[in-house]
Amino acid sequence: MGMKAENFEDLYRRTYAILGHSLTSRDGIPLDEFEAAEKRLGIRLPTALRAYYLVAGRERSLNHAHNRLCALGDWQMHAGKLVFMEENQWAVVWGIAAGGEQADNPPVYQGPVVDGEPSGWFLEERECSAFMVFMLHLQAAFGGGMPFIASGPAPQSLVATLDAQWNFGGEVNGMRAYSRDKQAVCFVKWQDFFAKEKSWRVFAGACDKAALQAIAMNLNLQWD
Repeated sequence: MGMKAENFEDLYRRTYAILGHSLTSRDGIPLDEFEAAEKRLGIRLPTALRAYYLVAGRERSLNHAHNRLCALGDWQMHAGKLVFMEENQWAVVWGIAAGGEQADNPPVYQGPVVDGEPSGWFLEERECSAFMVFMLHLQAAFGGGMPFIASGPAPQSLVATLDAQWNFGGEVNGMRAYSRDKQAVCFVKWQDFFAKEKSWRVFAGACDKAALQAIAMNLNLQWD
């Protein structure tokens, strides 16, 4: 049995709150506007993505920090997938099946953009809700959506500390996301511009300067 819409809504509200942003009614898309957009394309979004738009579709500090959540008027269908998010340099887009019978929480697919359109679809995350939660963490810490951000090198062994002491926010393409009260980190093997090989790095975000420094102290990191 699938998760109810209100459970997805609660999940997104809790994620925003732990990242330091309490959603209000102004952050959501009114139901009548949302249903009009679905009717325009003759589709119905799966529950997990529908719930996100209804509670946070107009929020901009995280939805537009790095990648961009598509506005209702920008929705487009490509090969049976609704494009709902664009990468910050338009190199890829993300889509979800939005026609016919579907699961409440279906997979999200990535589409590399060639000549202005997705050139194919590749599985990115098996559950839409997990993708949305991960993306909020990425937008907050890696994407600069939180007021205070920093990054620095880290040992690969740091993952054990993060798993033990932080809330896991998901993993996509080798990037692991974590959060706790108004703090977020993304941990990934990263190619620095002047380095010959990839090395592990933490990207961090916090709601104030003291909280950002607390991340460095807790994880024994030195910010660049």
